[in-house]
Amino acid sequence: MQAETFQAQSKEELIKQLKLVYKEKNVFLSIKNSNNRQVILKCDRGGLAAERDPRVPRKRNTSSRLFNCPFSIYCSLKGNIWQSNSPKHEHNHPIATDVRGHSQARRPNEEQKARILELARASIPVKHILTTLKVEFNNDLTSARDVINLIAAQKRKMLDGHSIEILYCNP
Repeated sequence: MQAETFQAQSKEELIKQLKLVYKEKNVFLSIKNSNNRQVILKCDRGGLAAERDPRVPRKRNTSSRLFNCPFSIYCSLKGNIWQSNSPKHEHNHPIATDVRGHSQARRPNEEQKARILELARASIPVKHILTTLKVEFNNDLTSARDVINLIAAQKRKMLDGHSIEILYCNP
């Protein structure tokens, strides 16, 4: 990766900008540490799988997608501008060519989300929603589970902590 630095007015704006730039390079970032003066972004393959209690027998053999990748980007507030420093270290794994395993790559953008919710309100089945996404947006990364989760999140937001009866009692 070549050295790049970025600036933004807010921490959220800088994180969004960095994630977008690195997503185009098939590198997906997540927040390692954050406070009101700094944020450290890491490769989503960074870290190690959580240690399990050795006294409890494992029920199944699982593997982790984590490689303990040392790649990170330090961002800090200088005055009232958020700045990123050049990335530290290199990746200790090959950069993904197939990004389907990265949830950030499958995440629909705002326009796609609006279309998914519009189709869901019209009671269109999930498999047809996926076909529509592929045709209209050339998006073949979003999975059925991603669509189902988005629809469920929207329903939870609409209910706002109430039971489902509120949808039927208050037309």
